[in-house]
Amino acid sequence: ISGLVDSGAVDSVTNETTAPWIPIQQTAASRSGMKYTVADGRSVPNRGQQKFCGTTEDGLPIDMGIQITDVCKTLFSVQKIKEAGNIVIFGAEEGDMIINKRSGSRTKIEDNGKDYQLPIWMEVPKEALKRVDALSSVEAAITEELKTKSVEEVRGNSCNRQCGIDC
Repeated sequence: ISGLVDSGAVDSVTNETTAPWIPIQQTAASRSGMKYTVADGRSVPNRGQQKFCGTTEDGLPIDMGIQITDVCKTLFSVQKIKEAGNIVIFGAEEGDMIINKRSGSRTKIEDNGKDYQLPIWMEVPKEALKRVDALSSVEAAITEELKTKSVEEVRGNSCNRQCGIDC
């Protein structure tokens, strides 16, 4: 899973299809009806939290809660990364990175020229791979259809996808 390292995000967020094998736990924020304002000005609900456990590309362990909402991209909040005891550096001669204050360990942030990405490697259970493959097949079919039709034609009069995102 790769996410955008975002200095404007108040929480680290993703959508429910990013890691469908990880259960979504309700939190005080989701139970209270907390909402986020996304880049286009819409309000989207906090739907709970997933626990992301894995490693960085550098092999360092990651164990973080990520909020579930209706976003298109996974966003890793610089604010939350800092609150977890890290320093986030952009533009250093050695590259962009996250440094853990306690251990001094460094995690590389990838600058692809457009944005800053943080890849996380997580184990996916075999039974979940079948669901991920099914979602990828649906995405591929929609992408293929969009080559010859407009978004409105693919959607029809109303979105019938069950992704939880308002279309």
